[in-house]
Amino acid sequence: MKKAVVVFVIVLMMTMLTACQKGNSAGNRTGNHNAANANVCAATTSTDVSVVQEFFPGLEGIESTEFEVIQHGGDDPRSIPGPTDYIYQGYIVLTEDTANTIAEKYEWQDFETDVTFESITERDGDYKLDGHFTKEILKGTLSGRVWFNEADRTILFNVQTL
Repeated sequence: MKKAVVVFVIVLMMTMLTACQKGNSAGNRTGNHNAANANVCAATTSTDVSVVQEFFPGLEGIESTEFEVIQHGGDDPRSIPGPTDYIYQGYIVLTEDTANTIAEKYEWQDFETDVTFESITERDGDYKLDGHFTKEILKGTLSGRVWFNEADRTILFNVQTL
């Protein structure tokens, strides 16, 4: 019985490692090799502010956005059936009033960003993190991190479905 479980786990791990190779090639071309790239099946970009407003119902004053949606799991018949997870990562540009309010209201801490984009250009900046801010603005069915760059009035986000 133990042997069968070990074999099953090995087969399961091999299936997960080989699933969605199409997405991996995009990450490998750009030199990005983080965990988010491991099982990528598709990545699409958007500038639709209404989608971001849905993800961040507690956030007002959005001027513009650029983000990508990365699908994990999915269409590959070798993958394990189940719910498909999505990662949403990108930038939100805020109005000046909103950015000033956010800068003053929260206690921003230095924290390394861990976002690697598949299809949009990374923006340099001094991004800071406050967990309370993330909890207050993020939709309850998502988890992740949200950083703020006061100088550029920009939010960097990396969130995923639960």
